[in-house]
Amino acid sequence: MYTFDSNLITCNYKVNGVTVVTLSGTINVLLFNKIAFQWSIGGFSLTVNGIVVDTNTNTTMMPAETLNTLAFVDGNGLNQMIAKTKCLAVYYNLLTNSELQCLTTQY
Repeated sequence: MYTFDSNLITCNYKVNGVTVVTLSGTINVLLFNKIAFQWSIGGFSLTVNGIVVDTNTNTTMMPAETLNTLAFVDGNGLNQMIAKTKCLAVYYNLLTNSELQCLTTQY
């Protein structure tokens, strides 16, 4: 989710339609941004351009093989995100901090 008036990117993790975790960070909309949402047994993190901008230690995890929706929408969930996505990837193994930083650092 991106909120135009605040330059805020937000990731919501929902279980049965109820938000369990919300992570957010400020971005510069005039730049190409590399954004990663990471989850593991220990919690969640949001990385923007190589810097962890938010974390949450909530341990309510989804069962394996059940992540079924990725929505590029605004905060109310009704309006589609109007932007360009160059790449979307899912890694089935937890990345190390250095791997995550390498993938999301501006160059």
